[in-house]
Amino acid sequence: LKIRFRFGTTKMATAKRSVFDVDDYVWPNLWREADDMLQASLLIYPFTKLRQLAREGKLKGTDNVLTLPVTAKCALEMIKDNVDSLKDQMEDEDIQMCLGALKSMNERHQKSMEAQSKQSNGMLKSALTFLSDKVKMINGETFYADTTLVAFGDQDHENELVYAVGIDNVHKRITVCFRGSVTQADFITDAWIQMQSKLNPLAGCSDQENTVKIHCGFFTYLLGRPEKDSAGVATRSGGSNKFEEIMNHVVNLIHDYPNYKLYVTGHSLGGALATLF
Repeated sequence: LKIRFRFGTTKMATAKRSVFDVDDYVWPNLWREADDMLQASLLIYPFTKLRQLAREGKLKGTDNVLTLPVTAKCALEMIKDNVDSLKDQMEDEDIQMCLGALKSMNERHQKSMEAQSKQSNGMLKSALTFLSDKVKMINGETFYADTTLVAFGDQDHENELVYAVGIDNVHKRITVCFRGSVTQADFITDAWIQMQSKLNPLAGCSDQENTVKIHCGFFTYLLGRPEKDSAGVATRSGGSNKFEEIMNHVVNLIHDYPNYKLYVTGHSLGGALATLF
């Protein structure tokens, strides 16, 4: 993929309609999409810390931060309300950067809703004003009015990968985000650089080998089976690997929102896991 940037201009490139679109969705430009993914990759760090502190009873609004789904607006308020607690766990400049990213994401979401509202003669705005930033039940089905965090995998954040699954109704997007290296287990995973051969899912296609080589650490973190305890019982519920666990969330969302696009992102170790996913 070649990306060309032109400096000295103030107008962004006009968004183009994709030939794959089956509805009225217009793709944002590449910069906007990449920036959204960078912000998601950044925000998974403080939110993991928030949930860790909540489990330890060190936060205000513990029930909110541990209860999903949660909207982006609520997440911003929770981070703001607990900045002092986060300062003991993260550098102040990192916290401020995360706050700025979340605020920017929320503001961009609001602008997108306003733009769509104008195109629909205010009808959409009226509906979204009624829904506010909450998660609503309509005819027995869940409707996410705002950018919403639907699932967060951090139950064993010291020993396993951490992921988030979110949905954005304005941009018709489902996003999977992986956290980067933080814990000892993460760094051991990074350092396990031995390559192992696996069957190539594209074998049989032109110019494709039968097998591919994959970084052992990354493969095991995402696709490896959970270890068993002394009684031979899988240490993770159901004995599924992390890929299968995440896909359960993704498949359910795609079933409910079949025209939405799937995005996968992450920083550092998270970027490697996103590539494998």
